[in-house]
Amino acid sequence: MYKPVTNKCVVINHDTSPVNEFEVTPRVEEPTDNQLWESVLKGSDEALASLYSRYANKLYNYGTQITLDKDLAFDVVQDVFMYIVSKKLGLKKIESIKNYLYASYRRRLLRLMKRNRKIQLNDEYHRSDGFMVEMDESFYSLSTPLTIDVKKMLEKICNDLPVRQREVITLYFFEELSYQEVAEIMDMSHVRSARNLLYKAIANMQKALKGKEDLIFALYLVFPLHQ
Repeated sequence: MYKPVTNKCVVINHDTSPVNEFEVTPRVEEPTDNQLWESVLKGSDEALASLYSRYANKLYNYGTQITLDKDLAFDVVQDVFMYIVSKKLGLKKIESIKNYLYASYRRRLLRLMKRNRKIQLNDEYHRSDGFMVEMDESFYSLSTPLTIDVKKMLEKICNDLPVRQREVITLYFFEELSYQEVAEIMDMSHVRSARNLLYKAIANMQKALKGKEDLIFALYLVFPLHQ
């Protein structure tokens, strides 16, 4: 268990005034999502507010990749957390809070979009340019940084994918969710469906790089697949 320690520091002052002594505020560890959720189940409004601060903007940004209606994307964030407020004493313990919030948000957003006829009943996206990928150097932990040309090429072939394949790449690689979590968020009936979709996306990118072995090698460094 973390125990705060009060540190004393002496500041050396080079003028004739007395030496000043002050206390450094100890670093307090942030509670985990699961710790916050346990507090929410006990009725803590403060814990719920912390989860809202942690995820509201992320959910909104996720929603605006699916719909052009920013007001709707914002309203659904409020709906998800208002549901938790109204049901918090009856909710159950869950393994992944992040997964629960994203899945709840996506389902409600798509339901409202279909009700408002912003998308067809057999479609899932209001915009075709959602989940566009822009790679940052901090994303990949490579000993040798990719050149700008390679980075631009990988971005291009990734952004040429269908939007659903870009979404699975975003959730798996950038949000660092598991296949099971991705399947639940994207409303897939089987975990293997999420894995197959991701493998299909990578295969399509590899196909676009046919004959460019150095770029294919870079592709699998940036997007490593796991069983």
